[in-house]
Amino acid sequence: MLKLLIRGRIDGCIGTSVGLYYNAKQLGIKPKILNSPLQLNYKDFVLHFSKKKINIQTMEILKKSVEKLQSNGEIQKIVNKYIGDFK
Repeated sequence: MLKLLIRGRIDGCIGTSVGLYYNAKQLGIKPKILNSPLQLNYKDFVLHFSKKKINIQTMEILKKSVEKLQSNGEIQKIVNKYIGDFK
């Protein structure tokens, strides 16, 4: 899709910012070539557990671990690894 955009065959494309930026990086597309994105929607990611097999202790450990990764910047470091200069 991004190849078509760069070649002028299409005027725009839809996708997640991380997905589009990662693919642009893989294709060697420089950030300055793309226009600023128009954000159509924002979604939080949610993890669902089975009611039959839920372990409250495991759920709390996982929740605290994710919060720690967010607060210490590790999640952003992982995202940056894949999107590079696209921010």
